[in-house]
Amino acid sequence: MKSYWINREKLGILFNRVTFMATIMVMAFMVVIYQFYQIQIIQHDYYAEQVIFNVQRKVELEATRGLIYDRYGKPLVANKVIHVLKFNPEVKFGKNEDPNEALLNVINLLESEGCDYIDFIPITKSSPFAYTVDSRTEIKEFVRDYVPHNEEDFEALCNASAEELIDYLSDKIYELSDTFSEEEKRKILGIRIQISKYKYAKYKKVTIAEDVKMKVVAAIEENKEDYPAISAEIDSVRYYPEEYSKPMGNIIGYMRKITEKQYETLKDQGYGADDVIGQVGIEGQFESTLRGVNG
Repeated sequence: MKSYWINREKLGILFNRVTFMATIMVMAFMVVIYQFYQIQIIQHDYYAEQVIFNVQRKVELEATRGLIYDRYGKPLVANKVIHVLKFNPEVKFGKNEDPNEALLNVINLLESEGCDYIDFIPITKSSPFAYTVDSRTEIKEFVRDYVPHNEEDFEALCNASAEELIDYLSDKIYELSDTFSEEEKRKILGIRIQISKYKYAKYKKVTIAEDVKMKVVAAIEENKEDYPAISAEIDSVRYYPEEYSKPMGNIIGYMRKITEKQYETLKDQGYGADDVIGQVGIEGQFESTLRGVNG
């Protein structure tokens, strides 16, 4: 009889424990169901908007500049289609991937096909490095606009030799690996500084080479793994037929990078500090019309 009561007591304790655990599980399940209902039904619109906000991004498409015709409908100024290479700053590189190596691969490809890339550093590309401009004012402008620095270092950088400035950029700013030669570092810096000009535009692809040959385009498209973050795209540049540009050059005008004074005046109209705009003549007078509206 004693054994019977002991087993019954144990069964009662076990039953209570099972009931307690089952109650907890049911309550937890109900909480999950409630949260699921809140997210999927009650707050569906809110979370859907959040997902769209995080995934979608606005990418501006530059408008093609308008053409200029004479009264007979013949183009005095046209746009020439060219192939360009662009760097996508959104591409994430792996731990063992070096974006500088990718840039050097592109540079070597361009040079092998006799194509140029955008590089406005006023320093020669081969060692011993030397400035390509004589004016200290131009060197100061380059340091001010494109070399990250503290105010107390500004004068020292402006008075630095070409070798010292290259060392400062490659070692302290861009931290280029010592596996690169001095000439390779100098070439990479040219494109790195071009890319840095657009760091404020997170989703904007940066043009690093213009008017490249079809062989370069084919190599990029066929070997994407060797050129991560690089894409070949189509762009247009202003073209002035020689039969009109010589006799009517002053009337037609020309295109040139926006000046600081012009930028201060036009920045509220959507112009960027590196935009190319019409200067004098028809190009300048009808800039707002010829420019078009970006998409």
